[in-house]
Amino acid sequence: MRKTAVHFSYNLALLFTLPVAFIVAYVWLYFNPSIVIYQHLSAIALLVFSILSIKLLIHHYFNHQKLVLFVGTVLYSSFIFTLLVYYALVFISLSTWSKVITKEFITSYLAQIDFLLEALDISYYLVIVLAVVIYSCIALGCYFFLKKFHWLPERHPKSTWLIGPLIACVCLLFSVYSYVYLTTGDGYSQEPLKLTFLSGKTKSNLKHDAKLDYSSNQQLNRLEDQARQNYHATTSAKKRNLIVLVVDGLRPDHLGVYGYQKDTSPFLDQLSRHTSAHKFTNVRSVCGETTCAHAGFMASRFVQDLPDNLFTLQEALKHNGYRTQFIISGDHINFYNIRDVYGEVDDYYDGSMAKGYYFNDDAITINKTKTLPDWDGTPTMIHYHLLSAHMMGKKYPEYQKFKPYKSYTGTSKGQAKVEYDNFYDNGVLQVDAVIKDLLALLKEKKYLDNALVVITADHGEALGEHGVFTHTNNVIEEILSIPLLMMSYGYESKLPANYDGFMSLIDLAPTILDELGLNIPTTWAGSSIYSAKTRPFTYFEMSAHKGVYDHRHKNTLWKYWRNFNTGEEFVFNITQDPQENNNLIWRTPKKLLHEWRTAIQISKPS
Repeated sequence: MRKTAVHFSYNLALLFTLPVAFIVAYVWLYFNPSIVIYQHLSAIALLVFSILSIKLLIHHYFNHQKLVLFVGTVLYSSFIFTLLVYYALVFISLSTWSKVITKEFITSYLAQIDFLLEALDISYYLVIVLAVVIYSCIALGCYFFLKKFHWLPERHPKSTWLIGPLIACVCLLFSVYSYVYLTTGDGYSQEPLKLTFLSGKTKSNLKHDAKLDYSSNQQLNRLEDQARQNYHATTSAKKRNLIVLVVDGLRPDHLGVYGYQKDTSPFLDQLSRHTSAHKFTNVRSVCGETTCAHAGFMASRFVQDLPDNLFTLQEALKHNGYRTQFIISGDHINFYNIRDVYGEVDDYYDGSMAKGYYFNDDAITINKTKTLPDWDGTPTMIHYHLLSAHMMGKKYPEYQKFKPYKSYTGTSKGQAKVEYDNFYDNGVLQVDAVIKDLLALLKEKKYLDNALVVITADHGEALGEHGVFTHTNNVIEEILSIPLLMMSYGYESKLPANYDGFMSLIDLAPTILDELGLNIPTTWAGSSIYSAKTRPFTYFEMSAHKGVYDHRHKNTLWKYWRNFNTGEEFVFNITQDPQENNNLIWRTPKKLLHEWRTAIQISKPS
């Protein structure tokens, strides 16, 4: 009896070792509450005891040692291998997007695994071989472990009829409880399995980062509804078409139009020299991630002030008789539900709907644009999202001009390398060509006869500056700075040829409506550049980082932020130190520091 108990404890140790190691690291490295350890291990316990119950059930019904050993090996090794893969994906998603991976993301990219691996420059066959080798090693280890540490009691024929139904009932109860556990949200839990399985729930049922990064404050919702009800269309405006091209992760300092020495953007450079071009040189995003950046842009709000029921740019345009169309490279339906930010539009098309293509392929947008009818005179908004410059975007060999190049996939920290810069620059060169093709098609179809074209980004991209890579793990200038070009086709705009005043992404939608001569919703926090309205601070945030730009001083742009996980604070004079090399936290006047701290303490990172 004692030997059985010892062997049983060894089995439990084998099955719980990996989950314990993972959840402790998850809590420790990502500053999650310690209650998450209990929540995760409780969920794992349900699975473990279900496995043990199945093994016991087979033992009692068949009493065949080799069969029990085989089933046990398959159950144990499959359980451990699945957890190993899942935990690896969680850490990868946290380091890449600062969010726990969702079931929608897993299933959608699993169906396109060959395209994904090609985009990441990883051999498909190497992954298959590696998976087989790892699983085989785990299975072999489990086989010899179970052969040595056998814990099942001897079979008693008279009790078999009773034990079987009892174990079946236990398994059923575990299954029901597991389902309820994984599909019921408390709204605040950071337990990874819940974040993975509940990602598709509405915000009323769940409020966590796997869904949308904005507040559900009911007062904000009421104000947004009032603004929607009180909004009046502008009947006197000459309604021009609006074409918006958002390039995911595009940095201004890697474009020739902003002074970059490498020839990464020949078309945009040419476009910017046209008399109808308007260049904005001092623009920042509200965050370093696509969902919150799009919400901030389209609803003209800082992240902490975003309601659930966004009154967006496209909705305001619909009130003014516009037809709204979204053509998206990427799967925005399954990628943390970015689609919800867009709201109701007349036509929506993204990479998940393009058969035979990798959804992060910008060729999707070109092919879709080719199918558009010629413009019929109805004012139209067409919004594009492009991924050529993104790490996960499809890359074409004809644009691999800068060599040597190497993908920085899986790198969230480290030093800058020429190969990484070249990889990124090749993507910029490709997206420049995509924009050229799209505008040519739109011109051919008459959409540019009378139109405002906006070319911008949702956020930037770190390429090793300050040891940081990608864009969801920090708020350095390389991540927040974005380009903004506007082109007026078929009319003469009053926009300045060059605008160097400070501007946030939340100011873009009001500027667009003002340029189109349309009313601006009353709840929008941003200001048109035509407006005399000012604000003291511009907020930004990403993950645990939150801060403000202080642009009250005419010749100085201050930037302050705090890491809420570590308590570290940073102050930079961006005007004099745009690379953020000198942290002035200890030399900043106490009064000024107090104002900044008070401003960001009002709302911690969403």
